[in-house]
Amino acid sequence: MNRQKRTGDTTPTGPSRAATLLLVGAVLGAAVVIFAWMNTDAVPVEVFLWEPEISKALLMFVPLAVGFVLGWGLRASRARKKTDEKRGKGKGRPGPGAGGGKPGPGG
Repeated sequence: MNRQKRTGDTTPTGPSRAATLLLVGAVLGAAVVIFAWMNTDAVPVEVFLWEPEISKALLMFVPLAVGFVLGWGLRASRARKKTDEKRGKGKGRPGPGAGGGKPGPGG
């Protein structure tokens, strides 16, 4: 089977991945706006001795955003660690006092 596209082939291949992601993002964005609009009621939140009033939507989105940021950070950290291991960094490298650095006093 030859999977290469012919130069003269003009058959439609369907929506591109970018268009699909844009559509999904627009639908999710609209859902978020509607959710926030429906949950604008202020509720008191006790933080030690401080008791601010925050909208319900903000109270739900802040922990969600913090979770996304922490998840991306951990994923990036693990990916970097795996990349370093594949390149040989971190393996067989002498640690402190293993004789690989500058000579100490009297040496």
